[in-house]
Amino acid sequence: MIKKTKGLQVWMHLPATLNRRLMLLNSPLHSCSVLFLKQLKTAKSLGVDALVLPINWRAVALHGPADINNEDNWQNYRNAIELCIRQVLNVIPEFNFGVTGLNDFVLLNLLSD
Repeated sequence: MIKKTKGLQVWMHLPATLNRRLMLLNSPLHSCSVLFLKQLKTAKSLGVDALVLPINWRAVALHGPADINNEDNWQNYRNAIELCIRQVLNVIPEFNFGVTGLNDFVLLNLLSD
């Protein structure tokens, strides 16, 4: 019996600053979109198997947990994931639940107990 071993998987973390540029990825001709696609192709050619995509909870739940059902809040992340999948890269979502800079104490508890 021949035992096959799987190769080491290589994951790459996308920067948290990507959240600020996600809307720009909606336009395929925008320079950020072109650059992101080029970087994805480079990552794939270097042997990267998966990308860890930081998802900012404040971006999808703008005013509280009820906002997560709004599909428009997820559209920018969906576009980024589709670009990765087209380059045959797996996507590992990393949810960031930290809240900073909020003045309203009610919004500090975004997740139910």
